[in-house]
Amino acid sequence: MKKLTALLSTLALCVCVSAQDGKFGYIDFNETLKRMPEYAVAQDTLRHIEEEYTQEIERSDTEFYRQYMEYIHGQKLMSASILQKRQKELQQLYDGSMEFKKIAKDSLDAERLRLLEPIQRKLSNTISRIGKKRGLDYVIDIKSGAYLYINNDRGIDITQEVYKSLGIKEK
Repeated sequence: MKKLTALLSTLALCVCVSAQDGKFGYIDFNETLKRMPEYAVAQDTLRHIEEEYTQEIERSDTEFYRQYMEYIHGQKLMSASILQKRQKELQQLYDGSMEFKKIAKDSLDAERLRLLEPIQRKLSNTISRIGKKRGLDYVIDIKSGAYLYINNDRGIDITQEVYKSLGIKEK
């Protein structure tokens, strides 16, 4: 339903603009991104990193479970001070595991951004270059309706007029 709504909105926008003799282009940004060879390499790298983190998390979880089961099965035989020590150890192990999971997620997110941002920038620059070359007024993403390229030479900056109409003072 979202795709249909986005497509209909895009088509309606295109009809309105074409009535004003504007030239536009369109592309499915994400589909094009996924077809770029660099994207496949980045995805493979991310998959490998994610597998490493997953293995370490599973190892950590297994160790926690093993120690927890030892604690549960042996607690009747342990003195109060040993029980307290083991509880602290389990809590530290659990806290460390949770912290590592957060670090792993943050690191994976940062690596994803580091790897994909240049690929996205390359695609955006290519879209802009082709938009200029073809004399387009703008290029839109057919999935999101986002403007990927806008020819500023053909547009009119209405910022000051909007400020005045809304009573916004310039800084």
